[in-house]
Amino acid sequence: MAKYILSNKAQYDLERIFQYTEIEFGVSQAENYLIGIHETLMALSTEPSLAQDVSDIKPGYSRYIFRKHYIFFKKRANDIFIVRILHQQMKVQLHLTS
Repeated sequence: MAKYILSNKAQYDLERIFQYTEIEFGVSQAENYLIGIHETLMALSTEPSLAQDVSDIKPGYSRYIFRKHYIFFKKRANDIFIVRILHQQMKVQLHLTS
């Protein structure tokens, strides 16, 4: 069974996404948005080739666009490791440094 693992930073990103969406659009929309992200992560875990290779940004990374967010992950043998979930207006290079 395919699965995904969240980095601590990706978990923090999800918390921030929920908080912002809840404040701006309400709890129902925030929950729906996170459900959409979860469903996307599950789909990527079974078919990581849906994402774009972005090794030019960070070696070994892939990126998938979910609405207004970029999902950055690394493919591993038995799962995908979600590195960050960043809003499209964020400076990606700044947030993908180790």
